Amino acid sequence: MKKINIILIGLAALAGMFFLYTLSVPRGTPTEYGGSASPAQQSSDAAVSSYESQTNSEGTAEVIAQPLAPGTSTWTFNFGIDTHMGSLDMDMTKVAILTDDRGDSFTSIAWDGPAAGGHHRNGTLTFPAPSSTPKTITLTVSNVGGVATRTFTWNIQ
Repeated sequence: MKKINIILIGLAALAGMFFLYTLSVPRGTPTEYGGSASPAQQSSDAAVSSYESQTNSEGTAEVIAQPLAPGTSTWTFNFGIDTHMGSLDMDMTKVAILTDDRGDSFTSIAWDGPAAGGHHRNGTLTFPAPSSTPKTITLTVSNVGGVATRTFTWNIQ
């Protein structure tokens, strides 16, 4: 009986230490706290961007977007969605539309990141480049995390 009490006390102590440890771990992206980035993050972080990252935390998902240096034939965005409610099973090329200040819209032509599923998807979305450099661009994300639309706008010129 004494041996069982010692084992139970030991297990309770381990459970308590684990609980305290989980409370002390900082929340955020792995790279914010010195962790390792996913391969998609590593490849997209290699390109330097002069544009600010924007975050929208409405609903049950957080969406983060940041344009990378615009190219002549394509424009690429760092793009991520995080949730702890359900699974991220959507086709990432269909959740976002790029619109310039002239009203021209572009659908994504490529997603470089994890396949559908899970709670965290970070990678790059690529769009065809506008025919001429716009003054502003808007990335509209639809039907993610119970939010009909989220918009992210950047000044380009």
